[in-house]
Amino acid sequence: PLSNGLTEWVLASKAPVLLNESQINRLKQQNLAVVKGHAPKCWLGVPLIIKNKAVGVITLQSYDNTEAYSYKEQELLMFVSSHIAQALEKIESSNRLKQAYHKLKYDAMHDQLTGLANRNQLYESLRQSLAHYQAKPNRLFAVFFIDLDRFKVINDSMGHWVGDELLKIVSKRIQSCLRRPDLVARL
Repeated sequence: PLSNGLTEWVLASKAPVLLNESQINRLKQQNLAVVKGHAPKCWLGVPLIIKNKAVGVITLQSYDNTEAYSYKEQELLMFVSSHIAQALEKIESSNRLKQAYHKLKYDAMHDQLTGLANRNQLYESLRQSLAHYQAKPNRLFAVFFIDLDRFKVINDSMGHWVGDELLKIVSKRIQSCLRRPDLVARL
């Protein structure tokens, strides 16, 4: 929860705030702002805005009377803040792109209903297993095909939702019986 400190003013207003010692003291006396500890002689805060939302604040504080900030420093800090925001947006956009790529890659290799490997991943796994076998003939592998007999009867008599749930349960049970390198796929 936000309090009524100087930083929170910047966050709420999404605008820079430049205050000198007398302005800070006046805000404290009027209970409009809380300043914890020793109050600065000059305070400058600039919002870090991403997608029209203030996500942070860059502040400068001076505890020396002779070190007062001006609108020149405020302008410079706003310039720095905008560049930081742009860099953060690029990082966020890049991360979203990577997540979308990984999701597409996962979806292309897995069955949507059961989460099992799909035909594409099975073929890729078989291709790799054959390549390993050709390189090292003593490295054996096996392929098992399991068919659920009369599955169409379940779908027709009890509905597709029940059939889907049965497929999920069967896939989990089969997976629980396998070793880590083994693969279960739904064709």
